[in-house]
Amino acid sequence: MSIKLKILLALVLTSCFGLVISFYFLYQEQIQQNEIEMISMTSNKGESTALKVERRFVELAAKLKEEYSFVKSDNSINDLPDKISQISNSIQATWIYEDVNLSSKIITNSNNNPEIIEELTPVLNEKYLQKGLELFYQQRLLLIEFKNDFYGIYINKIQYGKRNIYPIVLVGLTDILSELANDGLFRNILLKKNGDVIYNSVAMEGIDYQVLLSEKIIPGIKNIKRGSTKKIKVNNVNLTYNLSKINNPELYLLTLTDTKKFNQPLLLFFVKSVLILITTVCFAIIIAIFMSNKISGPILVLTEATKNIAEENFQIDLEIKSKDEIGSLATSFKEMSNKISELLQDLRLYNEQLEEMVEKRTEELKQALELNKTMLNSVSQGFMMFDSNFKILPTYSKATESILEMQLKDITYLDVVKDVDKDGNLAEFLGLVFDEYFPFEDVVSEIPSVLKVNNKHIELEYFPVRDSDGKILFIVAIATDKTKEQEYKREFESSYAFAQLVSKATEDRTRFVNFLTKTKKETSRILKEYEEYSVDEIFRFVHTLKGNSGLYSMRDLHLFCSELEENIKAQEETNTEIIDDLKQLDDILQKEIQKISKIVYISPENLESSVVLSPGRLDKRKTFLLDQNKLLEKKELDLLTDYSLINEEMNSIEKMIFEISQKVKKPAPNVIVTGPELYLKNDFWMTISEQLVHLIRNSLDHGIEYPEKRIEDGKNAEGNLKLGWGETAGEFFFILQDDGAGINAEALKKKLILTEVLTEEEFDINKVGEYLFLDRVSTKEEVTDISGQGVGLASVKQIIEELGGRIEVSYENGKGTAFTSIFPINNEMIFRDKGV
Repeated sequence: MSIKLKILLALVLTSCFGLVISFYFLYQEQIQQNEIEMISMTSNKGESTALKVERRFVELAAKLKEEYSFVKSDNSINDLPDKISQISNSIQATWIYEDVNLSSKIITNSNNNPEIIEELTPVLNEKYLQKGLELFYQQRLLLIEFKNDFYGIYINKIQYGKRNIYPIVLVGLTDILSELANDGLFRNILLKKNGDVIYNSVAMEGIDYQVLLSEKIIPGIKNIKRGSTKKIKVNNVNLTYNLSKINNPELYLLTLTDTKKFNQPLLLFFVKSVLILITTVCFAIIIAIFMSNKISGPILVLTEATKNIAEENFQIDLEIKSKDEIGSLATSFKEMSNKISELLQDLRLYNEQLEEMVEKRTEELKQALELNKTMLNSVSQGFMMFDSNFKILPTYSKATESILEMQLKDITYLDVVKDVDKDGNLAEFLGLVFDEYFPFEDVVSEIPSVLKVNNKHIELEYFPVRDSDGKILFIVAIATDKTKEQEYKREFESSYAFAQLVSKATEDRTRFVNFLTKTKKETSRILKEYEEYSVDEIFRFVHTLKGNSGLYSMRDLHLFCSELEENIKAQEETNTEIIDDLKQLDDILQKEIQKISKIVYISPENLESSVVLSPGRLDKRKTFLLDQNKLLEKKELDLLTDYSLINEEMNSIEKMIFEISQKVKKPAPNVIVTGPELYLKNDFWMTISEQLVHLIRNSLDHGIEYPEKRIEDGKNAEGNLKLGWGETAGEFFFILQDDGAGINAEALKKKLILTEVLTEEEFDINKVGEYLFLDRVSTKEEVTDISGQGVGLASVKQIIEELGGRIEVSYENGKGTAFTSIFPINNEMIFRDKGV
């Protein structure tokens, strides 16, 4: 296709396209205007016609009422029918009745239709007289159907002295409904509320009126208050209708118009548009022919010059004097041919020197690679890269193989970290990392960051290498041997823990020695009678020991207990023995005792003090005082050696509360201590105080919420913890109460069902407190050093019951939980003398 034809076609198509778009939007605007005008006209027509009809009824009623006002005598009553018949041609007949229960007197006008009076009188008697005209005279115009035609009935009441006169006027609707005759585009239908048609001006062709009324109009009548205009489609005919309400009588006027008749002006608009389009195309063709002659000539010259360049003839003289873009193109074309000629000359010279340049560049690259390799091998850290197939690239540092103790040639990164990729999902995860389904910075923490290689602690860091489009090409892994740092860290932590142990052991020496004594005895008993202990009993012992050793900062014992808990749970599934683990636990315990024995002055073998009187010498001293009748001195010695004053012991309990709060990362609660001054037997107090510590841990970890939650619920941030004791009815009680969240009964229920302890049917909401003491029951999802294993409370209940006591739980959702330990009082258990 020649340039002339292309220019011609472009101009014509552009013009046509622009006009078509303009016409389209104008056409749409015209349609919208027609639609708005159509709806407005239909609405106005319907409502005005309805008002006219209603006004006709109102005017007739007013004239009747005016005539009734002139009734003053019997003569005026007799003349009334004649006067009524003169009011309007629409009045067909008149009846006058006096009182409903008396005989009826009918007075008719000679001009009225006798046939209507004769046939309609029984109908009126049945419909109105028998029911009592009193019920109807105050109502609006009534409609009655007679011989397939509708009439209006006016029933009024005239009080004449003590007489009640009831005129009944029959009104023909033909003259009144003449207001509804067809008016140009509009058709009118008068309806009753139930859909009966009173009047239909002229039916429209192709419209099923039964479908129109029953499906489209009648369902919406009850919601019409005054009027409504809408567009509908019936039998593929688009209609616009207005439905207006006539209040007296209660009728509905449906005004219809055919939508397509409103669109006839659009045809004229379309014809005009086509004529304008043809004129524009002709004008565009003339302009295109003129413009193509101005453009095609210079282009032919440029085409010829292009052929010369193709034949390597770059000496071109273009005779184009145009000052427009084509002239500028010709000038540039000439300059380009001259430049190409110069470049070809330079290229020939460059080809002659290329071999020498390549040899020189190759030597430079070789030196750069050697330098890069030397730099990598001089780095002390491990440096390696792997691609999306996880293959390790050859560019890794020499230190990498030394740190990882493996050859990296022809292996993948999955081989490097296979010991930590136990579930085998790392390949799939790294694939997602390379595809960047998530930002690299968000998922890099999920790639293995620590490796253990022959007792070496190696830490890994990762960095992406991206191309120019930002896509990850490789991942750099840097391996650093942190073994020495970890050793220094462990030594520091061990030294710090030992210092804490010394501080706590010397501060509360009695309680610490009691803890060691009981733990040593229980460990020995379990080892000797291993077969008689259940797994749950051993688990409770280890869990309790883990918590207590953590409080006393016995680091090695605490860490081993944590590992042993996990071993017990794992060995439960395989039914393997744990006796060797318990022996190792005993060895660690002995080593801990050996370390601390000299500091707290106890014998590591029998844990007896090496600085205070032995139990034997104390007993002799007590016997001597008793023989000498020195009862006060004996009582004082008993208190010092055998009893603990609870009030004083609360100091150490409050310190433990502070330490536990730090471990659970919550502020220390406000501690409220209430109770009489009582001395408890040392062994009894030591036992129940250990259980009290268990309960405190439970309250701080499970019960009292985090500060943010408490503030949100209108509580103080730190929480409150109440410790109280006393006596009642021959029993000693100790109560621990918090103002936390209470017990999450629903979470406890799910845990019981999940662990198959109870079924949903067996769960009893009234026994929630009892369920807390079942083995392996905990509502906490995360297992920590403080709680989560579900054995702490089970251990507490077992020990309290071994002492002959019981424990009770009460709670209120959102307000707190209370644990009450109750023990029967026996001889020498409590000392009440407050004077000592």
